[in-house]
Amino acid sequence: MTDFDTAVPRSRSFGRDALVLAVGMAVANAGNYGFNLVMAFLLGPEAYGALAALLALVLVGSVPGLALQAVVARRTALAGGPVWPGRRWLAGRAGLGLALLTVVAGPGLMLFLHLGSAAPVLWLALALAPTPLLFAVQGLLQGRERFGALAAVMVAGAGVKLAIGLVLVAAGLGVSGAMAGVAAGAILAALAGLRLAAPAPLGTVEPGAVAPGSVDPGAVDNQPPPSAGSATLPVGAPPLEVGGAARPEVGGAARPEGAGAARPAAGWWREVATATTGLLGLFLLANLDVLLARHYLDRAAAGRYALGAVVAKIAFWAPQFVVTVVFPRLVGGADPRRLVGGSALVIGGFGGLLAAALAVAALAGLAVPVLGGGYAGLGPLLPLFAALGTGLALVQLLLFEGIATRDRRMGRAVAVALVAEVALVAGPLHGSVGEVAGAALAVVAALAAAGWWLLRQRRTRPSLPAAA
Repeated sequence: MTDFDTAVPRSRSFGRDALVLAVGMAVANAGNYGFNLVMAFLLGPEAYGALAALLALVLVGSVPGLALQAVVARRTALAGGPVWPGRRWLAGRAGLGLALLTVVAGPGLMLFLHLGSAAPVLWLALALAPTPLLFAVQGLLQGRERFGALAAVMVAGAGVKLAIGLVLVAAGLGVSGAMAGVAAGAILAALAGLRLAAPAPLGTVEPGAVAPGSVDPGAVDNQPPPSAGSATLPVGAPPLEVGGAARPEVGGAARPEGAGAARPAAGWWREVATATTGLLGLFLLANLDVLLARHYLDRAAAGRYALGAVVAKIAFWAPQFVVTVVFPRLVGGADPRRLVGGSALVIGGFGGLLAAALAVAALAGLAVPVLGGGYAGLGPLLPLFAALGTGLALVQLLLFEGIATRDRRMGRAVAVALVAEVALVAGPLHGSVGEVAGAALAVVAALAAAGWWLLRQRRTRPSLPAAA
């Protein structure tokens, strides 16, 4: 594995970046949603319910990688030098740990999800193994604002997943074949990301990049803040701490050799752990309802819920380009309320249009008949799932604003919401698809409102220094 080089993000047009990434992510998401719809058609409600639960675990298991992406993107956006602190095999070892943890948890997963074979769990482990590396290189591309390359990585993974999964399921391999497609897509996307994020050839420096070897491996945590007027920070922006570990040397005293590398490594682990906590809560919240539905509802109803959850995922992931483009700008000191408010309008507008279109389709009887009678009766509930996904997208926006500004309160609010959803569904609200979805929507709506209140409260009081 190669160390990653870094370029200072150049001044870019927000609209152009958003358009490039929106198109790429639209293609990738179309492939992902196409995968779900094709699998729902080929497998039927009962088997597709099992697949949907496994896919939910893929998303939950990707959280450490997503946290790493957020930290790499944040530090890349702030730094003019390398951001990979001499840990060549960190991502690989994290992936191996995820795979082994999944295998160890395999018997429990088979029991809880009512799986008839261990093979899907083994494919789940293989699908999770490359995710830390994949998200690390995506974070590098995001922080460098190379949104075209970032979109290409996403499209490659989604295309391979769809193609291989379709072939294997059509060949009669069922849920195991679908999960094999997921694993193949993750592996190819990681390899493509490595290729696109590879350092420039020896002796050349990408425009705006720092020459290899010119910055100490610990420089990200110990360098001075970027100067005002840089491509990352606007003129007059307050200095920012990078990674929370930078401190001036007292009296210019020299540090022991190696101290500059040890402290940054610890800073990386702390920051990744903090981001993981919040993102783990978000992705548990985004997938907990599918797991609870699989456990409490009968097999056919769980399959119908899983298909409705695809609509929630569309509303959740389709506007993700907004968060991806806004995040480096939030790191750079832009006004969070203005950026978050405008982004929330875009996300809410998309969700409202999707819910309205699904309501019209349901009234016309066009919502789900193509997938067969096993999904009958789901159509009127699809706008509810669209609202659920939109609420989750707004929560994601608020959570990433907290990561960018190092405010942990939104992560704690997500943890409270998780407990509330489990209590509602495990208690009185698990008698039907509508009850489970309604409970999830109520929790998410309350969480989004709380997150906006927290943002307004923080911005109406004096700013506090970043935690060390």
